Amino acid sequence: MRRAIAISILIWFVACRSAAVQVGPSGEYATKGKDYEYYLNLRADSSFTYRERNMEVTSEAKGRWRYLADTIYLIRDSGSLAEKLSSGYMNNAPDKAFFRGKKAINIGPNVLKRK
Repeated sequence: MRRAIAISILIWFVACRSAAVQVGPSGEYATKGKDYEYYLNLRADSSFTYRERNMEVTSEAKGRWRYLADTIYLIRDSGSLAEKLSSGYMNNAPDKAFFRGKKAINIGPNVLKRK
């Protein structure tokens, strides 16, 4: 009887642990206001797209992301010279975000909610 209870408890812990591991930051996040919009897409293949629109100017950054503890590190693609000189290239893109559970990410002062 004790053995069956111990095995049941062990199976329960393993099941809870594997369910917790599956909850990660992959997904689409956004926030929108009258004059601004922020969008972050963290794909399961570790690539990302970050886009922000302020007034009528839209900038975008793409690259790879890594997740460690509650921090998401955004590593931008370097981009070609033509991309860097274009008006839509984001020179000052954020390099990290903070995962706030299943439903939100903080990028600087902005809170982006999962779509």
